[in-house]
Amino acid sequence: MGGSIFPLVTFMLLVAIGVAVLAVVSTPSPTPADGIEGPAAPQPPLGTRSAQRARRHLDRTTVLAWLSFAAATGLSWLLVLTTGPAAGVVAALAPAAVGTLFLLVHLLGEVTWPRPTGLVRRATLRPRRTRQVIGTGLATWSGALAALLTVLLLAGGLTADADGRTVSRTWSDGSAAAGPYPGWPYAVPLLGATAVVVLLTALVLRLVVLRAAVDDAHERDDLALRRSSAARVLAGAQLVLGLTCAGLLLVAGLSIRSIGGAPYDTSMPSGGALTVIGTVLALMAPTLGLTSAVVAVVALARSGARPATTGEADG
Repeated sequence: MGGSIFPLVTFMLLVAIGVAVLAVVSTPSPTPADGIEGPAAPQPPLGTRSAQRARRHLDRTTVLAWLSFAAATGLSWLLVLTTGPAAGVVAALAPAAVGTLFLLVHLLGEVTWPRPTGLVRRATLRPRRTRQVIGTGLATWSGALAALLTVLLLAGGLTADADGRTVSRTWSDGSAAAGPYPGWPYAVPLLGATAVVVLLTALVLRLVVLRAAVDDAHERDDLALRRSSAARVLAGAQLVLGLTCAGLLLVAGLSIRSIGGAPYDTSMPSGGALTVIGTVLALMAPTLGLTSAVVAVVALARSGARPATTGEADG
């Protein structure tokens, strides 16, 4: 097993590094139309340098966060291979642990965000709304994944056997049990880990909303930087939640299908509904995992898009 897992780990490392590179490469160079640089830009030189410095800080934070994501993913798989009996719990917690490190890097990036340096500092008199910075699409998707993960964990804990690691059913002249199954030994630590990921995400996003404005940058450009930061944070957070949900769906689905009785297994009566439910859950797993990966890539690519027009930013 050890030899077969290393190609997978290598692939995951390359994907994470590739996503980090994509985040930076997709960030276009500032143009005069963006109000950041160029002879026709309305901002003074100080504002130009400050905006560029802020964008470089954001890009460095993104690269460091995704490199940490990749390294932690590799280390977590090595732990799974060497842990022994507790490997199942370690594997279940791995995405949340990786996500926690990812979010801590972004938290550090916000804490060390370049501070205003000018003698005269600017601040908008209009309140900056959280929804205006974070948006609704990516935040709603992330919230839905967190809710789905909570439901799956509670359902697994309530339907598992007494040992918390298997699921079973009985009939008139027999019974069947299968595992691993996400009962309370998995659900309790995962619920705690999910809460940590959600709270850290909320904290980092709050810091993005409240951080000081970039020196002399147009309000539109400052808002674009905040939106980029929020999108990059949510891209990683939703990927962690999505991968955790996918893992639970796959493990639970295969076990439920097993106790239902696969069509080719004539040694036990078919569970009918259980077979269908288990198959559907198992098929949902790769779909959800791939969807979360695509959402992460798209969110990172769009995080480098040109700022909205002044009217959109002001709205």
